[in-house]
Amino acid sequence: MLEHESKTAIKSLWREIPIYGYSHTPKIVIICDCSINDIERNLHKICSMRFLTLKIMLCLLLSLIISRIEANTNNYSISGRISDERTGSPLPGASILIKGTYLWAVSDQKGEFTIQGIQEGKYQLEVSFLGYVPATVPVNVNNSIKGLKIQLKENTLALNDVIVTAQAPKTELNTTLNIGSNALEHLQISNVSDISALLPGGKTKVPDLTSNNIFSLRDGGSSAGNAAFGTAIEVDGVRIGNNSSFGNMTGIDTRSISVADIESVEVITGVPSAEYGDLNSGMVKIHTKKGKTPWNVLLSINPRTEQVSFSKGLDLGNDKGIVNISGEWIKATQKLNSPYTSYTRRGFSAGYSNTFRKVLRFDIGLTGNIGGMNTKDDPDAYTGEYTKVRDNVFRANTSLAWLLNKSWITNLKLDASVYYNDNKSHAHTPYSYASEQPAVHAEQEGYFIAGKLPYHFFADQIVDSKELDYAASLKYEWNRRFKNVTSNLKAGVQWKGTGNVGDGEYYQNPSLAPNGYRPRSYSAYPYMHNVSLYAEESLSVAVGSTMLRLMIALGESVHQRNAIRQAEHTVATFQRQMAAERKHSDSGRMGSDREAAFVLCTLSPTGVSGYSDFRSLIQ
Repeated sequence: MLEHESKTAIKSLWREIPIYGYSHTPKIVIICDCSINDIERNLHKICSMRFLTLKIMLCLLLSLIISRIEANTNNYSISGRISDERTGSPLPGASILIKGTYLWAVSDQKGEFTIQGIQEGKYQLEVSFLGYVPATVPVNVNNSIKGLKIQLKENTLALNDVIVTAQAPKTELNTTLNIGSNALEHLQISNVSDISALLPGGKTKVPDLTSNNIFSLRDGGSSAGNAAFGTAIEVDGVRIGNNSSFGNMTGIDTRSISVADIESVEVITGVPSAEYGDLNSGMVKIHTKKGKTPWNVLLSINPRTEQVSFSKGLDLGNDKGIVNISGEWIKATQKLNSPYTSYTRRGFSAGYSNTFRKVLRFDIGLTGNIGGMNTKDDPDAYTGEYTKVRDNVFRANTSLAWLLNKSWITNLKLDASVYYNDNKSHAHTPYSYASEQPAVHAEQEGYFIAGKLPYHFFADQIVDSKELDYAASLKYEWNRRFKNVTSNLKAGVQWKGTGNVGDGEYYQNPSLAPNGYRPRSYSAYPYMHNVSLYAEESLSVAVGSTMLRLMIALGESVHQRNAIRQAEHTVATFQRQMAAERKHSDSGRMGSDREAAFVLCTLSPTGVSGYSDFRSLIQ
C-alpha cells in the first residue's frame, strides 16, 4: 500500500513540477521519517516560492518595457563609404556596428552604408572587414551624418604594430578576451586549445595533436572535473556537445576543429550572458572567416607535425553574397623513435553569407573533420597491441538577423544548428593470467555458473559513440537611450535536443570480456530535450566623467527525459535484487560436482557487479 501511494504521489508531482537542469536527469534519494503527504506539501512550497520570485522579476521587467515604449526621442541616421586606405577602392561586405547598441549595417558593392534610427548622443562605430585591420570611429550624433569616409588598412606583415596577446575590453561588465588572427598566426597553433598560452597565466606548450589538450577556464590549478567539463565551446554558434558522449569528465576534445579558417577567438572567463546557459566555467567562441579574401595556402613542417591548408573567400558579385571555403590536412606523430602512434585531421568548411535589402543578414555554413587517432602495433614492443579511434565531426549552422529598428524592437535573430560526432574506438589488448580466472557475463539478476577465461588471449573492446545534438533559438534585441541612460534589452527562447545514437560499449567476442562486464548501448538512453527562457537588461548611466553599468538577468531552463519510466525501472530492479538476496539467504550453501563459481549478479547503469563464492570441490 505504501509503495502504491509513493509511486502515485511521485507521478503527480512529476506532472506538476518541471525538472530543472542541463546535462543529466536528476536522481533523488530520500532517507527520512515522514509521510508522502509531508514530502508533497514541502515540494509544493519550494516550487511556489521559486515561481513567486520569477513573477516579481517579470513584473519589474515588464514595467521597464512599458516605460520605454512611452518614451519619445528624435532619431537620426549615419551614412558613409568604406574604402581601402592605399588604393581607395570600395570594400563591399564590410561590417559596421554601433558599439553599445544593436544597430548594424553591411556595405554594398560601392562600399556605401546607411544606419538609421540612431538617437542623439556620442557613439563609436566599429568597422571590420576580412583581411583588414578593424577600425573604431567616434561620432557625435546631434543631427544626421552624411558622407562619412572610413578607410581601412590592409592587414599584412608590414604593419608596425601587431597585437599578439589576448585583448580585454575595458568597458565590459564580464571578463572577455579577444584573440585576433594576427595572434593566431604568430602562435602557429595546430590545436585551437593552444591559445591558452595567450590567456593571463597561460603557459606555452609544445603543440601536440596526439594528446587531448583541453580548455580549462578558471581551474584554480587543476583541470579535473567541472573546470574542464563546464567550459563551453562554440564554432560559429554551434555548441560542441559532450553531454551525451558518456565519456569521462575530462572536457571537450578540440583536436577536430580546423585552425585553417579561424578569424578570431572570444574567451569569456567572467560572468557570461544569460543567453549562453549550459556552462559554469566560462566559454570559448570560435569565429571562422567570412568575407572576400585571396587564396591563402599554408605549408608547415616540423619534426613531429606536417600540415597543409588552403582557404578562399569568393565574392559572387552584384550583391549575390560571398562564399568561403577552406580545407586542411594535418598529421601529428607522437614519438619520432617509434612513429606508430599518430593523429590525422582532415578539416573542411564551407559557408555562404549575404545581406538582403540591407536589413536581412543570412548565414549558413558547414564545418567538420574526418580523421582520428591511429596506434599501430609496434614490432619492437612484441605485444601485438593497437588502438584505433575514429573522430569524425560534422557541424551545420544557419542564422537570420532582421534589423527592424522600430520603437519597440531593434533586432530579431533566428539561429539553428546540428552537431554530430562519430567517435568509435577499437582497442586490441593482450591479457595474461597465471591462474584460471572466472568470468560471468550475465545481463539479468540471479545465480550463474561462470566460465573460464584463457590464460593468454587478446580482447577487442569497441566503444561506439555517435552524439547527435540539434538546437534552435529566437532572440529579441532592443536598444534605447534616455539622456544619460543607455538601455540594452535582449530576451529569447532556446530549445536543444541532445542524445546518442551509437551502439555503445561492447566486446567483439563477448566470451573474452572481463568478469562482470556487460554491453551498454548508448542509443538505449532517451534523448534529453531542454527548453530555456531568458531576459537580460543592461543599463549604462553617465555620472560625470565616469560610467555606471548595471546588468539584470533572469533565466529558466526545463528539461525532461522520460524520468517516470526510469524511476519505475529502478524500483522494479531493486525489488528483483531484494528477492534474489532473500532467496540466497534461504538456500544456504550449494554443492556441485565440479569446480565452479556461483555469482549473484546485480545490474547497474555501467555494468554488472557480483558477489562471488569460489569453491574447489573434488571432481
